[in-house]
Amino acid sequence: MARENPAAFDRLGAYRNAAFLIIPNGAPIAFRLEPSGRQGRVSVVQPDDRQPVAACVRGPLVDLIALFAGVYDADAAFFARRIEVEGDTSAIMALHNALEAADLGVGDLIGAPRHLRPRLNASLAALLTLARARTALGA
Repeated sequence: MARENPAAFDRLGAYRNAAFLIIPNGAPIAFRLEPSGRQGRVSVVQPDDRQPVAACVRGPLVDLIALFAGVYDADAAFFARRIEVEGDTSAIMALHNALEAADLGVGDLIGAPRHLRPRLNASLAALLTLARARTALGA
């Protein structure tokens, strides 16, 4: 993602080298996101990982994926209490703005071949919307 859209990371400003912990509710794993431009990485860690982070986002897995893919509005998720944010809210806002500016879909996030991304993004966005609706209804 950084190789294809390095300008997206410019929106992180002072948080360009910050780390973020993404914790899906009830999952035995979490994700440590370190944007750091072209050297960025995502690591699988324990949910109780104690490495320092600027902020932590916690919520249902389908909501977290939908947020990162731009299918679900972050403000709506926060105010509906679907996600919880701990730590530096300025860092979270910088990450939110960077992801929004990058206009990513799920195909981009998983590194699908570029020519498949439009169709994949549309299909996965529809599936995420359906999954979120079913999750919200307790189905």
